[in-house]
Amino acid sequence: MAEKILDHSSGNVAQDFYHRFKASQMGEIGITVSTYWMVPKYQTISSSNAASRALDFAFGWI
Repeated sequence: MAEKILDHSSGNVAQDFYHRFKASQMGEIGITVSTYWMVPKYQTISSSNAASRALDFAFGWI
């Protein structure tokens, strides 16, 4: 999908949207982030550490 958008734009999708479509479509540009939540399976330090690593792996880049 992103390739299609870039093919028909001047290269900067956000600027194209703002100048060409915002007034007629009354839209906004945003981001949606979806992730899982992990909790320790047991009440141990190693289980807590594993849950923490899993959370970092899932969405630590945000």
